[in-house]
Amino acid sequence: MSTLSHTNHSSYGAYEMQSASEHQEYEMSSFQKQDKVANEKIRAPKRDMRNIYRFILAITSMLMLIPFALLFMVFMGGPQGWIGFGIAAIAIFLIAVVAIDKIE
Repeated sequence: MSTLSHTNHSSYGAYEMQSASEHQEYEMSSFQKQDKVANEKIRAPKRDMRNIYRFILAITSMLMLIPFALLFMVFMGGPQGWIGFGIAAIAIFLIAVVAIDKIE
């Protein structure tokens, strides 16, 4: 029984040493991270132009509808003009949605 007690005590000591070394490694890494952050230069953030590009693309796609409306409604007229304008409007919409999604 004393052998079992001795085994438990030594394994507990090994666990205690392992736990202490892991804790020390964690502390060192957190200090190193703080030093790394402290040594970095502070820079102004880059200006984010994505929303401006998206807005310009949306306005451009709406303005593209005007020539297509003139082309299909005035020059073609009738139901064929409405169908052609609808197809052009859907194509412009899909192109704009994909392009706006791809802006990074």
